[in-house]
Amino acid sequence: MLNNDSNITVVYKTYENDLKWLYYSLLSLKKFVKGINEIIIYCHDKCYDELHKLINQINIECSIISVAYDYHGYIKQMVVKSECYKDIKTDYIVILDSDLLFQEDLNLKDLIEPSGKIKWYYNNNISEVAEERVWKIAYESMTKTKQDFYYMANNFPFVFTKKSMEEASIKFRQIHGIDYNNYCLNRCINYNIQISDSIRERFCDLAQIFEEFEWLGYYCHNFSDEYIFIPQEFRNLSTRPKIMQFWSHGGLTSDIKNQIENILDIK
Repeated sequence: MLNNDSNITVVYKTYENDLKWLYYSLLSLKKFVKGINEIIIYCHDKCYDELHKLINQINIECSIISVAYDYHGYIKQMVVKSECYKDIKTDYIVILDSDLLFQEDLNLKDLIEPSGKIKWYYNNNISEVAEERVWKIAYESMTKTKQDFYYMANNFPFVFTKKSMEEASIKFRQIHGIDYNNYCLNRCINYNIQISDSIRERFCDLAQIFEEFEWLGYYCHNFSDEYIFIPQEFRNLSTRPKIMQFWSHGGLTSDIKNQIENILDIK
């Protein structure tokens, strides 16, 4: 499945409650996706052994990096993804979520333009009542600018150059005087967010701390020449990779499980 000639690394971040989703996501990756040099999975240190068992069960080659939580895991996983360039050797990075399911064949090189640039679709027409505004405080705190755009509209898979991710980290330190980790640690303390707090119960507060794809989208749009930013209304949906994303916090119901296993042709 892995290709040493590929210049693309796939990155996941997972934790104990997401392992059942990751199992299916990795099965779909193995079944449908080509053009991968390496797969890196960051995992909460408490589920390291369990993840190893899952990887062996799937029989897929991955590098696993253990992560200790010094603040809430929902925010920590965003920082881990933002800093994944430190562990990557390839020029390109594809970031996936544990609850993503590929549905058809895909070569990751097709996500990159012949010029080497990456298309990023964004919403340039968000209103004050739009769902995207949940990240407004985080966005404006991170960027020190008004939120005019919504970069998560691109949706997964998010594709980056290693160079731009490294430069985004440098820019963040220039703006704030501290790195992602200390910035998020301080904000979690200020919002009195504890490691054990429920994501559901504290989501409105968590959404004000940090958002990795909003920050990286802002940086790449304004300071990198390695991307082509396109308003989402001009997106040709027929060219999008056929991917399903579930809401992992909603639970893996029997209906969803059956749906996934039908797609993967699991008997």
